[in-house]
Amino acid sequence: MNTPAILEAIRNVRILVIGDVMLDHYIWGDVNRISPEAPVPVLHVMRESHSAGGRPTSPSTSPRWAARPR
Repeated sequence: MNTPAILEAIRNVRILVIGDVMLDHYIWGDVNRISPEAPVPVLHVMRESHSAGGRPTSPSTSPRWAARPR
C-alpha cells in the first residue's frame, strides 16, 4: 500500500492523543568564540522564541496527514 492510499484509508479515523504539555524554548544567536574556562560556545543572544512541545505538537502537524483536529 502506498502513502496516498494509506492517508485516504485513515482520513475518517478518529484518535485521541494524550500526553504532557511542554513549552519549547529556543534561543537564537551567534557564537563567536569558545569559553576559555570550559569547551562550550559563548552565545550572543539575538532573540528567543517559544512554541508548543510534547502532545500539543500533534494537532499542529496533523494537517500534513489530512487530519482535522478538534
